[in-house]
Amino acid sequence: MRYCLRCGKKFARNPDLKRHLIERKTPCNPKYLEIEGVNILDSYEDNYKIFIEKLKDLDIHDEIVEPVKKTCECEKCGIKFTQKKSYYRHRMYYCPEIRKEKNIRKLEEEIEKLNNIIKQK
Repeated sequence: MRYCLRCGKKFARNPDLKRHLIERKTPCNPKYLEIEGVNILDSYEDNYKIFIEKLKDLDIHDEIVEPVKKTCECEKCGIKFTQKKSYYRHRMYYCPEIRKEKNIRKLEEEIEKLNNIIKQK
């Protein structure tokens, strides 16, 4: 999670922050730091520390910098996701517990087929 250190808007991806800072016709109104957009990106980590200190001084730190909320949790393995599509993809292809269950079902089906073949003979 990245923040515009000028206005406090948050962005999930760096390209979105870059577009917000550099590619706009009219720059955002600086509420917190008076820094040019290009300079924010060049030394983001250092400027971020200054930004947080400024927010603490203004006593609004908790309003701007809030924790990322996890929206979905895999009930099989406990991994949390912020996007439903990531959760569903995990359940379809990557969850180790669900993969084990699928493998067990496949093995049980194979055993049943073999038992049917043996009974026929």
